[in-house]
Amino acid sequence: MTDLNYDNAIGFLFSLQKFGVKLGLGRVENFLGELGDPHKSFRSIHVAGTNGKGSTCVFLESMLRHSGCRVGLYTSPHIIDLTERVVSDGRNIDSGYITRWVSEHRERITNLSLTFFESTTALAFSFFRDTDVEVAICEVGLGGRLDATNVLSPIGIVITGIGIDHQAQLGSSIERIAREKLGIVKSGIPVATGETEPAVLDIFRQTALENGSDLIILDEHAVVETSRCGLDGSVFSYSSSELDLKDLHVNQVGPLQVRNAALAVMCLEVTSGWLGGAEDWIRSGLERVSIPGRFQVIQTERGMVVLDVAHNISAAEALVDSLRTVLTGRKAVVVIGMSSDKDKEGILRTLAPAAREFIVSKPDFYRHERRTTAAELYETAAGLHDRVSEAPSISAAFSRGLEALDQESYLLVTGSFYTVSEVIASMKSGGINS
Repeated sequence: MTDLNYDNAIGFLFSLQKFGVKLGLGRVENFLGELGDPHKSFRSIHVAGTNGKGSTCVFLESMLRHSGCRVGLYTSPHIIDLTERVVSDGRNIDSGYITRWVSEHRERITNLSLTFFESTTALAFSFFRDTDVEVAICEVGLGGRLDATNVLSPIGIVITGIGIDHQAQLGSSIERIAREKLGIVKSGIPVATGETEPAVLDIFRQTALENGSDLIILDEHAVVETSRCGLDGSVFSYSSSELDLKDLHVNQVGPLQVRNAALAVMCLEVTSGWLGGAEDWIRSGLERVSIPGRFQVIQTERGMVVLDVAHNISAAEALVDSLRTVLTGRKAVVVIGMSSDKDKEGILRTLAPAAREFIVSKPDFYRHERRTTAAELYETAAGLHDRVSEAPSISAAFSRGLEALDQESYLLVTGSFYTVSEVIASMKSGGINS
């Protein structure tokens, strides 16, 4: 019997955010031990990186599911609802399971002072065990070495690439951040990466050598060529010694998403056991992927809206590259809100050349102490662009942005998962389909 309803259960989990981020594996290992080590009941592919790891996870999950495998998917954060984070066989975790699980384990969670992410990680692993998942695609939450997901013993590892983000937790240099993310590397387990920076790749090579792991670098392993990149998605080819795949289609927009898809293909290619009949399920898996908030294009009566969760400089650079590729000659009305621990000047400076104007506000999410205020963003943006205004909320900024659109512009919403989430909620309440 449960003594909570779903709202109570979710409320309890979110209340754990007051503990913030606690890097380390001891607490979650103890809790998982009390649960019977559910993470040992399935195989896993572990995915880290500064940007693109969530998309790469979704591509991996879809391809494996179309191969006939029962697949779990654990990603974060969510856009609208917590159930998005935990998926088994293509279906989000159900509210009843969450309610029962929290009711049964909340006393243990409290006694161990588990964080929100540690608790949801244990919830995901329990759900995967209880739904007989064969392999789970698991995204690192923060860093890698001390992230709660690093209790896994994966059969394959992906590190998309390394950029500057979360300096307070991971260090201020790209070398220190790389070493933290490479902390998920396990002895003898193949590591696939899309990294391109030579100095960072030297660290990858050193780490792989120390662990006796094969390092497979996308640009050395395969030839990836994009034949079309438009608002309706991209078409590309992937050619390696084992696979020669032409005209692969993804619904996602921009060069970065082609690269994420190719990296996912390479991971499955070098992780043993998944190449039988590969072309059919790779093709069908890729073309059926939908990823909200990653250059998501929505046509409204007022004009085009682009939603993108870019929240660091390298993600903003990739976003601008995609905008230039598919929206050449058009300028964006940019609605933006972000966390105070982000490089707001660097992100705004990167976006400024693509912007006709900025409308700044603050996302109304749970980490109130980490919200960058609209005034802070306004001051920074005003030093970089001559058309900047401030709105009292993200939804108000979105409404103002729609009103400002003309035939030569589009509305870009970016800066944070939480900013995009609020706009999607605002669109749904206003009858705009996202």
